[in-house]
Amino acid sequence: MLRYNFKDKYTDIFGVDVSNNSATKYYSPLAIAGDGTRRNPANPASPTISGNPGVMILSQGIHRYNIIETGASGYMEIIGSGINGTTLIGTVTQNGSVLGWYFKDMTLDNLIFNSAVGITIEKCKIITILSNTTSNKAFTVRSSLSYALFPINNTTVTYQNNNSFAGISSTIGSMAGNLHTWEKCNLIITQASLDSYKNNYYAFDNCNFRIGTETGYTPLTGTTAEDLRTDFVNRCTAAGLIVPPDITDYGITLPLGRWIFTKNQIFEGITWAGSEINLFEIPRFILFGYSAARGTKIPITASNNIPASFAPANPHSPELDIADDSLSVDETVDITQRQNFFIDSKIIWLGGKKKLTNIDIPNDLPSRFGVLIDSIPNLLCDAGQAVASGSIEAGEIYMVRSSDTNSASVTYNGTAYNSALSARNNIFKGVAGVTAFTVASGNPVVYKVNDILNYQSIQVRIVSKIPEDIITSGNLAANYWYIVEHDTDQGNTTDYVTVGGVNYYVGDSFLVPAGGAAVGSVTGTVHLRRVWNQDFDIAAEAIDADFWQNKQKPEWCDTLPEDPRCLMKDNHALAHEMARGADGRYITSGHPEYYNLILAESGILCPDNIYMSGAYMQVRLPVTTVNPM
Repeated sequence: MLRYNFKDKYTDIFGVDVSNNSATKYYSPLAIAGDGTRRNPANPASPTISGNPGVMILSQGIHRYNIIETGASGYMEIIGSGINGTTLIGTVTQNGSVLGWYFKDMTLDNLIFNSAVGITIEKCKIITILSNTTSNKAFTVRSSLSYALFPINNTTVTYQNNNSFAGISSTIGSMAGNLHTWEKCNLIITQASLDSYKNNYYAFDNCNFRIGTETGYTPLTGTTAEDLRTDFVNRCTAAGLIVPPDITDYGITLPLGRWIFTKNQIFEGITWAGSEINLFEIPRFILFGYSAARGTKIPITASNNIPASFAPANPHSPELDIADDSLSVDETVDITQRQNFFIDSKIIWLGGKKKLTNIDIPNDLPSRFGVLIDSIPNLLCDAGQAVASGSIEAGEIYMVRSSDTNSASVTYNGTAYNSALSARNNIFKGVAGVTAFTVASGNPVVYKVNDILNYQSIQVRIVSKIPEDIITSGNLAANYWYIVEHDTDQGNTTDYVTVGGVNYYVGDSFLVPAGGAAVGSVTGTVHLRRVWNQDFDIAAEAIDADFWQNKQKPEWCDTLPEDPRCLMKDNHALAHEMARGADGRYITSGHPEYYNLILAESGILCPDNIYMSGAYMQVRLPVTTVNPM
């Protein structure tokens, strides 16, 4: 089985790639008996770190470690594989003359620090309060997403610029820094908040305020940023506060002109392109929040005629509940049993050929309980995939679980392995000549690990061209997607095509059901174009087989959302189609060959700077349960 590899670059506090430093060690929660290299990552309960700098690179997945520094003299740097992909839980202990600790690109969940030096946190998600058992400790937080604040006892916290806060309660002025976003927060506004922080840029989205003499937290009234600003100013005056003079910024004069108040413009710290906050940023040459990405929102909606959306009429598993801005697993589903769900977006027209540089998938799925958006099976644990004794392969990694709620264990190669997570002894590696295990206790089940790096991928299909047929009447092909285009103006918002009683406006798309459908009517100067078959297979394509020859094809690709790179055919950036792997699938960042190829594991280096690109795209979100925890 081809092994997934770590990413090609990991940058440190100074923006330097530290992936190949002599003191850099690699870790995975699914590794066993590793030496800390890319090819053989480690997974001890208490990893040690040293060097100048000392570097730990963590794969995606949940790492439960008691990290111990051993007599080092430089910076100790812990670098994850993505703010939504890597989670670190445990303790961090200093023993030597360390200059400082540095955490980047991960989620920090109840981490306890035993250290007398400063700790810098950058591009991290802070889920629960971080504890510190050493007095007078200094934390520096920058460009991070905080769902909780730090404990105040014996702790000094400096918030630098571009942080995002979600769901916290605080007073404006208690945290320094500029260019912050506040999302669904309860915030106290005092006279000092207005006087001392009026020149800071702040964005408030869906927040509740307790202003001046007010006794409770209430939201602002209005829908537009202008309405909400007016209500905020009026409430300040009514609550006995003096609003500072208007601020003129780049020719724009407003009361509290460096603050903006909005509704539904930010989600999980991400600001949408074209939102009122984004339009506020542009003339002022600023960026709010922890993420500089300003992507186009792919809405989740209960309506079936919202363009480029996840909607109830889209192909999806019935166990997924769809509402406005919400996609959830139905409450009747047992997430402690293996489940595989999915939902497809509509066709997304990118306004011409564009390069994908990032696909943010902010979510609050309970990943620590094994629920993930992930198209790559990290653990082969579907029905029928249990490994029988006598089938263990040398070099492969296996996980022990129990078929009931009790712990269970097996003995392999003279060592016992237990299913209980608390035992930290549920993984073993096959050795040559030993293919069998024996049941030691309970009702164990053994599964093969498919991806020890726990990559969490989505699926994307993207092309530059679609069939050119212009359709304004007649029957439509079953199981094909169609998109609505205007004859001359793709920005038109009034013209539409009616199919099956639903009005589809310019830019919208729909899937024709198995029973077929016909164009009901056309209002305005619009037409339909056929896009692709929902179950596209070039070998079985009945309508557009000739068109798709020598072109990028609408096949699903496993893609890491934070790194949508690919390889092109013949390793040429201008090739008409992406390269295919040994399995016949396109090689994108979620393919097991991708990082091996751009790291030249074979001795031949492939281009590492090609991003997926096209004009028409579709996204599939696979949701799976009981992933490694």
